[in-house]
Amino acid sequence: MWTMPGDQHASTTRLEPPGQRSRDERRHAIVARLAPALEDLLDEGAVYSDLSVAALSGAAGISRSRFYVYFEDTGDLLRALTEDAIVELFDATLAWWALPQDGTWEQLRTVTERIFATYRRHRHLLRAVEQVATHDSAVRQYFSTLFESGLEGYAAELAEGQTRGSLDPTLESHRTAELLASMTQSGLYELTATGQLDNPGRWIDSLTTIVWNTLYAPTHEPGQDGAPDHA
Repeated sequence: MWTMPGDQHASTTRLEPPGQRSRDERRHAIVARLAPALEDLLDEGAVYSDLSVAALSGAAGISRSRFYVYFEDTGDLLRALTEDAIVELFDATLAWWALPQDGTWEQLRTVTERIFATYRRHRHLLRAVEQVATHDSAVRQYFSTLFESGLEGYAAELAEGQTRGSLDPTLESHRTAELLASMTQSGLYELTATGQLDNPGRWIDSLTTIVWNTLYAPTHEPGQDGAPDHA
């Protein structure tokens, strides 16, 4: 994010007429109003694809005409609502690849637990993205670009881990990152759909073990990872 030097920002703030904000700031304020309203609708069982602009704007207490000032359609709104959630999920997942050389299974489980908690917190919006992307090419392309950007970060972190000796040096970084990320994304979606994300303990253990055995086990002595017998 671009930031201004302090003096320049102060000067700009003094010159700006009271109450006059940039379009981006006004759009962000609308998103902040729409987000909880949408979460409530989805929590009540609504399907995002079935929601009209009138329903969304009415739930947030804004007019349809004001909605269209800032968003092209409901797909455009979904992109604005969920970008931060997806970036937060990618940031949580990035820690999977960053354990130190003496890292343990338990440390990796803590990371996996955080990934599950992040997905669960944003589960309604993230499921809406999956659903809308099947028929909205703009949404699909937008989040595909975000996903690819996340993969590049994972692959770079994996390569660094291989260099420092904590991750399996035989793995192809980008393909491994893609497979683990895709598996996790699909798995969390299905767990949410079946209500199993509400009690995720055994799934966290299982996914942690899959990731551990894929990335870390080859560089650790057998029996030194701290994994429980049932994992």
